[in-house]
Amino acid sequence: MSPDQAEPLLDVRQHETFLDDARDVEAVLIGARRFARDGGDPTEPFASEQEGREAADQIKGLKIVREAAEEHRKAIARPYRATNEAIKAEYDELLAQPNAAIDVLTSRALATTQQIEARRRDEEERRREDLRKREEAAARKAVEAAERADADPTDSVAVKEAVDARNNWEKVGSQLEARKRGEIRPQAVHGEFASLGSTITYKWDVHDLDALPDEHKTFNKKTIDAAVKGERAMAKAQGREFNLQLIPGVRIWPVERGVSR
Repeated sequence: MSPDQAEPLLDVRQHETFLDDARDVEAVLIGARRFARDGGDPTEPFASEQEGREAADQIKGLKIVREAAEEHRKAIARPYRATNEAIKAEYDELLAQPNAAIDVLTSRALATTQQIEARRRDEEERRREDLRKREEAAARKAVEAAERADADPTDSVAVKEAVDARNNWEKVGSQLEARKRGEIRPQAVHGEFASLGSTITYKWDVHDLDALPDEHKTFNKKTIDAAVKGERAMAKAQGREFNLQLIPGVRIWPVERGVSR
């Protein structure tokens, strides 16, 4: 058996209660089978009212056996559910400190990543500003060189300088435009920090019960969670901000936390 395959704790088919239920089921089916017609139309009425009343009695018997078997199933499974919950509780306690450490370290690492990205954005803005200044200087030189060439078109040196100055101006201008369009991007973050990111979850509480829409009047946490989840998906699909005023009477706010991919 592979580790991924669950190993049953017991063979319920050998359990005394299951065997009793199996006998009860077989007994009630004996009476019900005479009303069944193999391959028949399930909407076909019974042959007589008497037969219909007898079938109704069989239905009651079937339901009684079914409900008893369901209760027995729950009773058999209850100790194993308790064991599973106990195991989970012990592991939750065991891993509480590692999980807390992961959260703290991930949050600090995320803050470091954001700091690095902020420095890179500042550096990118500085490079753009340098290019703007270089373009302005190149433009002045191009204008001055063009004026000298116009003053004496026979001066081959002045004409060449004017052409070179014009080309340099265009080159610097192209670099600046590329920076503005984002075609020249800052160096990406590499290493361990590259695997860090953040995720945003939305918390909520009811601050005005009277304003709450009717479908949430029962204060059903699941309906509000579903509405919040749906709005998050729609906002992402439509490329817009999350509507924090989604549900009247409910205060919603985003919570950002670090995650390690």
